[in-house]
Amino acid sequence: MTLHWNIDSDPDGDLAFTSGNITFEIGQMSANITVEILPDEDPELDKAFSVSILSVSSGSLGAHINATLTVLASDDPYGIFIFSEKNRPVKVEEATQNITLSIIRLKGLMGKVLVSYATLDDMEKPPYFPPNLARATQGRDYIPASGFALFGANQSEATIAISILDDDEPERSESVFIELLNSTLVAKVQSRSSKYPLVCYYYY
Repeated sequence: MTLHWNIDSDPDGDLAFTSGNITFEIGQMSANITVEILPDEDPELDKAFSVSILSVSSGSLGAHINATLTVLASDDPYGIFIFSEKNRPVKVEEATQNITLSIIRLKGLMGKVLVSYATLDDMEKPPYFPPNLARATQGRDYIPASGFALFGANQSEATIAISILDDDEPERSESVFIELLNSTLVAKVQSRSSKYPLVCYYYY
């Protein structure tokens, strides 16, 4: 006998096909419906599709003829966070002043997200730093900073401020590094409890 199945709606064209047939041979008691999901680069939340058995060529339909197919959220619907290209790097004169840096939200703009940041301790030396790099001294050349930048739904940019200090010592150019530490979803668009890929690390 032949079974006919159908997916009611696919308005965004996420599926390669939305209907098909399955043939049951004599003595066969189970078979699988295969649905091909088409990839794209659009940030999307979970999508649910209703799969229904429409008819059979012989025999009769039972009570359970509907199933739900859920395509999980993809392509970072809540965003990827980096420092703006115009802030990598920023060159300033030594003077007591606040420097404003922009954090950019790429990909999806859904939900409310809290992004944490902190200045990198000047005694910390990641292996990828060049050995002759001159580091500014915290408390003398700049004020150590840490905090959060809040991105609301549909917000693509937020700013933070770093305080630079002046002194009377002759010095060569020195570097201060700022790190994006983590991103936390504080207001979801959907209720599913699974974690989404939000965390991204970049240096300034």
